[in-house]
Formats: sequence, structure tokens, C-alpha cells
Amino acid sequence: MTIYRATLIIRADDGTHDVAFMDVIEFESLFWLVPEWLDNSSLGVSMPVRIVSLATVRHSRSRGNPEFVVEDPIPKAVFDGLHQSPEARGFVILERPAIQFPLPPIVN
Repeated sequence: MTIYRATLIIRADDGTHDVAFMDVIEFESLFWLVPEWLDNSSLGVSMPVRIVSLATVRHSRSRGNPEFVVEDPIPKAVFDGLHQSPEARGFVILERPAIQFPLPPIVN
């Protein structure tokens, strides 16, 4: 399983904007932004806390790093799990999807 990178602009509640980098995964034949991971070291896996579909977000792909560029700012509420907020309308958000990635080995 491959983890890609995206660059995007996050719009805060106060109207300010921050440039950010975020992981992107492929799930159910679609690409999804992963704002937060939950690591389970005892199982040796990492799982997305939530994922946001790129299917409804204007974006482009490149051959470089990052592999994805999100064209329009995304409200911070979308990444904070505030699905009921007016800012999150139009975004497809999945909470705790059944996805696991192996944790990278720890190098000492």
C-alpha cells in the first residue's frame, strides 16, 4: 500500500489560510486525504482517524513530491471531524475507516 503526499491550503475559522502537507491513500478505487493517523504499536499498524475524499475536491496530480495539489482551500472543520458544520457540506468524510497500514520499522 502506497502513501502519497498532497499540498493544500487549510482555511481556519477566522478566515486565515495555512499551507499544509497531508498524506493521501487509495481506498475503494478513490484517493483520500488523511489528516490524522492513529498508531497501534502493539499490532504494528497505523490507521486513519478520518479520511476526506478527493473525488469532490478540485486537485491535480504530478510526478513529483507532492503527488497531489489541492486547488481550492479546504475548511479546517472538514479535517477536525465537524461533519455537521456548514463548512463541511459537499465533502465526503469517513470516520475510522477499516484501513490499516504497517508501521515502518524503528531504526536505532
